[in-house]
Amino acid sequence: MFRFKVCVILLAAFYLPPSEAIKCKDEILINAPTESDRFCVFRDVTWRKGVAEPVFEQPIGPRVAFVDSNLTSIPDSFFAQAPRVETLVANNVHLKQLTIKNGMQQVYAEGNSIEQLIVDGGKSLKELYLSKNPNFKNLESLSPLVGLEKLDLSDTGIESSPETIDFGAFEKMPNLTVLRLANDQLHYVENANRVTLPNLKVLDLQGNPIIPANFEMSIFRDMPKLEELDMHNTLMSELSVSPNIRDDLPALKKINIGGMHLPCRFMRALLDELKLKEIEVVGASATASTKCNIGFQAMDGLCCSNDGWAPPPPPTTLTTTQKPEDGPTPPVLTTTKAPQPGPDTPKPKKDSETGGEGGGSSTVVIVSVIVAIILLIGVGVFVAIYLKRRNEATHKRVPGQESNDNL
Repeated sequence: MFRFKVCVILLAAFYLPPSEAIKCKDEILINAPTESDRFCVFRDVTWRKGVAEPVFEQPIGPRVAFVDSNLTSIPDSFFAQAPRVETLVANNVHLKQLTIKNGMQQVYAEGNSIEQLIVDGGKSLKELYLSKNPNFKNLESLSPLVGLEKLDLSDTGIESSPETIDFGAFEKMPNLTVLRLANDQLHYVENANRVTLPNLKVLDLQGNPIIPANFEMSIFRDMPKLEELDMHNTLMSELSVSPNIRDDLPALKKINIGGMHLPCRFMRALLDELKLKEIEVVGASATASTKCNIGFQAMDGLCCSNDGWAPPPPPTTLTTTQKPEDGPTPPVLTTTKAPQPGPDTPKPKKDSETGGEGGGSSTVVIVSVIVAIILLIGVGVFVAIYLKRRNEATHKRVPGQESNDNL
């Protein structure tokens, strides 16, 4: 009897009741990839490795989201009950490990602490969003994802080598059309083996403090379909560009060069070249009012490094060109440049040297008149003082004159 009681007590102490099944709710997810899509949403799910996995109740649809949850990884029990998941949203749920299963097409796992990526048959995955995972560094773990079309690795710790990204890391992703590498603290951007990314259309490098010494725009020649290039806030003070930018970027339609430290002389030439090639410059506008930091000045809505450059003066000469065979043509506003002084070209004299034609002679006349007036006033004052003193001397009484008069 005593042994029976002991067994009952032990069973009661170590007995774990079955976990209550977690059921999702069908709803439209706020900030979902597609606003009209409905998701099977799991809320307030908490689990960490080493603890019994939660039980997920079926049915689970093809679009699943974890919201307001705390998970170190997605439990295997979930994948066992949800073999048909195509879209998985697990943003800001404290993930440290992410598993990609076969059949998944879109995975959103932004704002986590992911360190490890496990790919278990991810050939069907087309979109992967891992931005704001500062602990994710392993680029090699992405290589099995050969079907990727969109990849966001912004604000992560990825690098091919210290502070370097080499486009060779994406060689096995021929379908890649969008690649975002913003704010990854990259100093060097390379393509050592001249790997071609045949379908890449959008490349985001903004916010990386790229060192310009080893960077050339020719690196993009192996991206023949690149249409949008974002280099905003890359802080580069120089840029190596071919005379014809289309040699480097044959398909480019839009570029963002705001926040760079390019000298104004170079910026002016670059903006003119981009305009000539009909490439849109994000934020550029001839009428925009822009405030720049000290040492920079505004140019067409952007800021450039002030290296003593000043904008050219506006056109001042109006010339009329006529075609003898077609008759008169309307006036054309052109800018006439002053001839450059050569060894045989006399220097133009200033007004002070030649006397001018109007302004110089008028000044001389005015000065002469003023001097004459001052002289006349001085002479008049001198004469008046002289006459006054003479008059006083004439009427002064001689001593003893009064007594003689009395006699």
